[in-house]
Amino acid sequence: MKDIWFIIFSIGIAQGLFLIISLLLLKEKRKLSIRLLLLLILCTILLLSREWLTLLIPLERVIFIFRTVETLPLLIGPLFWMYIVSIINPDFKITKKQLFHFLPFAFFLLLFLPFYLQSNEYKLQYLEEWDNNPLPLGFVILGWFKGLHALTYLIASWYCLRRYHKNNPERVKNRFNTGLLYKLIIFQVIFVSIIHFVLALEFNETPLPIEPDHVAALLVTFSFFIYAFAIVIFPQTVVPEDENELKKSRYQASSLQSEEKQEILEKLKKSLEEDKAYLNPNLTIGELSAEIGVNSNRLSQVINELLGKSFIQLINEYRINEVKENISNTSKTLYGIALDSGFNSKSAFNRSFKEVTGMTPSEYKKSLEK
Repeated sequence: MKDIWFIIFSIGIAQGLFLIISLLLLKEKRKLSIRLLLLLILCTILLLSREWLTLLIPLERVIFIFRTVETLPLLIGPLFWMYIVSIINPDFKITKKQLFHFLPFAFFLLLFLPFYLQSNEYKLQYLEEWDNNPLPLGFVILGWFKGLHALTYLIASWYCLRRYHKNNPERVKNRFNTGLLYKLIIFQVIFVSIIHFVLALEFNETPLPIEPDHVAALLVTFSFFIYAFAIVIFPQTVVPEDENELKKSRYQASSLQSEEKQEILEKLKKSLEEDKAYLNPNLTIGELSAEIGVNSNRLSQVINELLGKSFIQLINEYRINEVKENISNTSKTLYGIALDSGFNSKSAFNRSFKEVTGMTPSEYKKSLEK
């Protein structure tokens, strides 16, 4: 049986290394998404390697690794969530505020640091007494906390995908299939649930035919297989192409000259700033291009290349500026102002306002009253 588990661990580590090499070879992909996925894979490889090494060499001879990766799973949840967000939002960046997601990892690492710094003799003695003593309370709390922590971030990842899918149906259809990402999240939820069910049985001293760590290793190996398969068969689902590169390749064959681009840009600005075309809540790029007398593809190219925005981003920015201009000059509600400014839904208004200003509409209004 030991040989079988050694083979499973070896396959898992080999697949993890294959994934790392495959990701490093990807070109014209989002660098942040790749880095986050690499960190995720590295964390799971370290978890597998600890178990693999103890099967290869008796734990007593490598006692220095005992419990060394205990807190590592607390990195996986935040990294997975950030990876999902980086896929659906090409402008996503890790800020200082988001580093707070790693506080649980830092807390438990510091909590167990005194144990990690103990001598090998102390750890050997601790290991010998392991079977005759109850599991330390700190490890029990950490075990259950890791499960809740992982489920929280998986639910947050699922919610981000669901919201993106709801708000951007066309972009989902054209850019990549979120279905595989949903399946990966569901698998991870099942994975975490099984592990903590087994841990609960172990905590209640129920005889188990298999160790929880071995169950985790089997599921991680299978998870690696799914990712490896996805990278080979559906690379744009796992790491979509960089949007700037897509834009460059999309307009590479365009015959539009710089002078023509500037002319189109001037017409666009006149339509938006003087005629306020954005006040039409159902405005499309086709309608706007017809209004200013240019081809819709050429208008899209000018907006993308010269303004660095999508059509929707540009229109919403004008609408938000309209809201900001009128917010202090009317007794209407914020939503009423939003409707007058061209928005046709409260959720789209709130989301766009926060993306552009960094504040919710209510927060912005309060800041004006100070």
